[in-house]
Amino acid sequence: MADLLKKTLAKQLGNPHGVLGNVILRALNKKNTTIINETIKLLDLKPDDRFLDIGFGGGLSFEILENEHPDIKMHGLEISEKALSCSKYNFKSAIAENKLEVKQGSVHRIPYPDNFFNHIISINTVYFWEDVPDAFAEVRRVLKPGGTFVLSIREKETLKKIKATKYGFHFYETEDLIDALETTGFTVILHKKKDYLPFLCIEGEKEQALN
Repeated sequence: MADLLKKTLAKQLGNPHGVLGNVILRALNKKNTTIINETIKLLDLKPDDRFLDIGFGGGLSFEILENEHPDIKMHGLEISEKALSCSKYNFKSAIAENKLEVKQGSVHRIPYPDNFFNHIISINTVYFWEDVPDAFAEVRRVLKPGGTFVLSIREKETLKKIKATKYGFHFYETEDLIDALETTGFTVILHKKKDYLPFLCIEGEKEQALN
């Protein structure tokens, strides 16, 4: 029974769904408040900038940005139909005013044109990606030259202490993620932070276009 509960939790964390999905999305907002805030603080946000949150979950990043940076253009990408439906309800005013757009899709095939976003974040999602170099290449494609991508994660050893993560989670060494970003064409800065557990914000800047 214990293993079944852990498997169920792991599946929900990767793709919130059903009635339990509502509970998971609320929990994600509560548990990830600090990591989301610290990730957003790393962005040099300016009016009319385009922002994308990949795997936005409960949508807390949108709530923060609505309050603190109301002049930016927010976008969200999610595989979870439950997260999409909840965000469309919770942020219906922002969507109606064209301040927010949410789409269903994968980091491996981001449904936006090249050089579209100024800022992209993704928080506690990389554990569910099948091909990290492919995902980073896709992020780079849709990011403007000089744009910022912040990948915020729990480190491998921290994750392993959480029993549910042995079901369906991919564990990555921090150095491998940094190497993959640099190989893809990002200049990387590592920020070490902590809330109730240590976490990392891996900040990557896409190289500026040559004149």
